[in-house]
Amino acid sequence: MNEFNTEDHEDLRAARTRPIALALICILLAGLLSPLCAQDSTSSSLLPAIPQRDYLAGDYDGIRTRLYAQGVDLFANYQGEVFGNVSGGSILDSLGQTRNVASYDGLLTFGVNLDLGKLIGWSGAKIYFSVLELHGSSLTHESLGDIAGFSNIYGYNTIRLGEVYFEQSFFNNQLRIQAGQLLSHDEFFGNSYEELFINGTLDEFTLLSANLPYSPLFPMATPGVKIDIEPGKTFFLKTALFSGSVQAQSVNRHSVDFPISKNSGAFLFNELGFHLNSENGGLPGTYSVAAFYHTGTRADVGYRPGAVKDGDYGIFFMADQMLWRQSNDPAKKGPALAVWTRIGGTPAERNLVTFYADGGVSLLAPLPGRNDDVLAIGAACSKVSHHASQFNQAKGGQPLSTESVLEVTYNLQLAPWWQLQPDFQYYLKPSAGIHAANAAVLGLRTTITF
Repeated sequence: MNEFNTEDHEDLRAARTRPIALALICILLAGLLSPLCAQDSTSSSLLPAIPQRDYLAGDYDGIRTRLYAQGVDLFANYQGEVFGNVSGGSILDSLGQTRNVASYDGLLTFGVNLDLGKLIGWSGAKIYFSVLELHGSSLTHESLGDIAGFSNIYGYNTIRLGEVYFEQSFFNNQLRIQAGQLLSHDEFFGNSYEELFINGTLDEFTLLSANLPYSPLFPMATPGVKIDIEPGKTFFLKTALFSGSVQAQSVNRHSVDFPISKNSGAFLFNELGFHLNSENGGLPGTYSVAAFYHTGTRADVGYRPGAVKDGDYGIFFMADQMLWRQSNDPAKKGPALAVWTRIGGTPAERNLVTFYADGGVSLLAPLPGRNDDVLAIGAACSKVSHHASQFNQAKGGQPLSTESVLEVTYNLQLAPWWQLQPDFQYYLKPSAGIHAANAAVLGLRTTITF
């Protein structure tokens, strides 16, 4: 997650944006209510059929299906979550006690995906446009003080432009190029298993979010170009170039400034890997090595005033592997067990987090008759640079070591359009301070697709 300074008027911004979010949700719900109004008194009730829909708002009386057939795919979803810090944390109250508080935050995402092949006959071309509305408060700022970030959807309270890009594919989708306002995570340092987790570092890891906080991470899309090469079903190469002058969320409040600065340099991402058992029906896996490089000249993170460094970089390894599944048919849903990991590092003299490792286990369809549910356990550790620890002590702070977090979560698929996700997180030394009180966090997230 991108870090930013919390301002005194956060609650006022939330109060201003919340009515807008509610109004947008009401407009989306109109698609649900209109078929009900259109029914005559002799027709059967629509309500029993609602849980079976793909979308809560339905088909908008056939409009959605007709638009999709013509290449226009409208989408909207809402994620809301309530979390409470039941013990511990590194932020203390006026009496020197840990602050056990609760928070609510939410994210509304909506937009359109245009298939230009269907619309105007332009084969392989697409246009994607999205808008984000973020609201709520943060346990990270109010209680935990953690490096990881308790949630991967929390951000500065505002309405902002999301990803907006043009995509062109070639050679039967073996080469794809995207250009526009882009995020890095959807294409790099992620896998299908870790996407379920709520904690920020188990999504966008601290090698980037803590070391280069104004990098192209959610929700700060930035001008860039991505290239994805996959000549077969085994090997792949991904590369991307982003603007290196991403601004803070509280500065570029609506993401309508498109910062490109020679002095701030550029972000370069590369990933090379292969898929295991992608064609023979065996247990699938993906293994890759990746790196990022920032070309800009920057101060030495304040650890040694006046020092500057040319560029910054990180290298990491990623793997995910399914270990077992009940059915031999890959297309058939059912119980399965998978593991994943990411390990990487950055130069200690210019970064807060110098070593990072995470990993997890996912059990698909853990209960009989619950083929779309997932139970997942993940853990991560962020080792803080000794340079940062010495600098913190020089300012009168405590020594810094390693922050670790464990997350246990269960994704309950109540309907095709509705997910409910209870979540537990436990921190060892939040903020990496050696005297920080270990923290326990309980939460619940709901996801609704309109």
